[in-house]
Amino acid sequence: MATFAGGSKDAWRAVLAVQTASLWLDGELSATEAQPVSAHLDRCAECSALAEQFRSRSLSLSRWNVEAVPARLEHSVTTAAVKAGSGVDIGKANIFLRASFWTWRQWATAGGGTLTVLLLVSAIFFPNLHRSRLRVVTQLADPGSTTTRNPKCLGVKSCN
Repeated sequence: MATFAGGSKDAWRAVLAVQTASLWLDGELSATEAQPVSAHLDRCAECSALAEQFRSRSLSLSRWNVEAVPARLEHSVTTAAVKAGSGVDIGKANIFLRASFWTWRQWATAGGGTLTVLLLVSAIFFPNLHRSRLRVVTQLADPGSTTTRNPKCLGVKSCN
């Protein structure tokens, strides 16, 4: 019953058996829920073996002891955490103030971005500048034009 072979119904039964066995070993089942589980474990060798594996792993984990952290390491971590919490910079280079730490890729990206922006601005600005100068030159060359750039002469054919 504790294997996943067989099909989806058997697989779900196996998952439920594993979860139920884990709850039973941890003592998290009520007496009325624990009684049928105990009876099943007495009858089913496969589930009984699974429960025994869980029990041995639980015992080995309960005996596991983690070594204490050295005092110097604990002190340095605590100091760094206090500095980080207070807003003090703890060794990171500010990318804008310390450009000597930039890699060639960062320089290339920044230079390429700057060049792109300059080209875009010049592509928009210079044709418009040329058009506005061309209009002024055209209007100055044709004094009979009804459209002039002088605001005092709006709608007047000749303005001196």
